Amino acid sequence: MLEGLASESDVKSQSTERALIDKQPVLGLLGTHRDRLDEFAVKSLFLFGSVARDKATPDSHEYF
Repeated sequence: MLEGLASESDVKSQSTERALIDKQPVLGLLGTHRDRLDEFAVKSLFLFGSVARDKATPDSHEYF
């Protein structure tokens, strides 16, 4: 895990599990850590699969 970024337990402890399955909260979480990602020279990240399509269900993927 990169120091300073949300841990698995932080991600799973969001207000509802559904909040992390939707695309916008995932993008928002990344946005809140933009400065930290810049420190690691991250130039791009890709969101794909059911989350990117807003079709994810609790059974469609594992978070980590």
